[in-house]
Amino acid sequence: MKSSSGEQIASSGPGSSRSEERDNERRVEESNPQPSETPAKKPRKKTPRGSHNLKEFCYVVTWHSERGRPESPERAQKAFAMTCGAVARKYCKITDKWTDISEVVRNTCIADVARRFQVIDEWRERFLAAVNIAVRNRLANWKTTARKWMDKPYEIIKKKWPSVTDEAEWKKFKKESSDPAFIAKSERIRALRLRKPLNHRLGSAGKEGKKKVWRKHDRILEAAGRVPPVHDMLEDQRAREYARQHMTPEEGAGIEPMQSPVKKFTENTHKWEESKRSETSDNSVQSKRWESAMTAGLQKAEHTGRVLGEGEGACWDDYFLPGPK
Repeated sequence: MKSSSGEQIASSGPGSSRSEERDNERRVEESNPQPSETPAKKPRKKTPRGSHNLKEFCYVVTWHSERGRPESPERAQKAFAMTCGAVARKYCKITDKWTDISEVVRNTCIADVARRFQVIDEWRERFLAAVNIAVRNRLANWKTTARKWMDKPYEIIKKKWPSVTDEAEWKKFKKESSDPAFIAKSERIRALRLRKPLNHRLGSAGKEGKKKVWRKHDRILEAAGRVPPVHDMLEDQRAREYARQHMTPEEGAGIEPMQSPVKKFTENTHKWEESKRSETSDNSVQSKRWESAMTAGLQKAEHTGRVLGEGEGACWDDYFLPGPK
């Protein structure tokens, strides 16, 4: 049918209505597709025992931290601590102390780790120093873990740690760990540890590994147009990192309020930086060994031979100018 102006008019008959209904149903189906059935995920297999054992493989390290630990590639970073632990269990007895081990055994441990990581010559010295610290710490961690298994039969211990091949050595370790003097020393150290108001959240990868996580979080915040609170409050990089390593991701993003000890630290540090900035015409504040943002924030002096917030192996000369004579 046509109108008086010659335009085509759609028929309103029953056939046309059914056609329109079918078209509408098709459009709805296209705009709301039915979810496809996805197969159920298979449960992840447990890592087989022995996968942490030493492999004849050499990692080519492309980047290191200031402390000499591998940072890139990621496989090398993750394998570093595991390799140091496996080497410690390979050459050391469970009753050994790193300070009492002969120099030959210590050098053998360090050399075995070093041959599994290819590093450039200019970083070689710092890398070997990092290996020395890591092997010593992993030996101590092994003994700490083993003390939780002292009630198990020797057959289970030997299966868990094949390097414990001497039952007499295991009995000696159990006897030393049950000694009242050792227990009293452990309790004393534990009591000192409980007095520490701040507990870091660095994990097994340490500060170097956590920096990657921080950079990822910062990119997410930057995309959302936000800035981490400590970046607004603090200028000193070491103080920023010290605050962040004691904060949850939500606290670091400003979603949740800081814990009281962290808040007190940041406020003290901020006040010190403001006071120093008012005393000089420079826009930046230079921390010194004997007076820094960290010492102001924590209200305590630097450790002898160490640097606050940087952990073991960080030397003063790497962070500060020579002190006054």
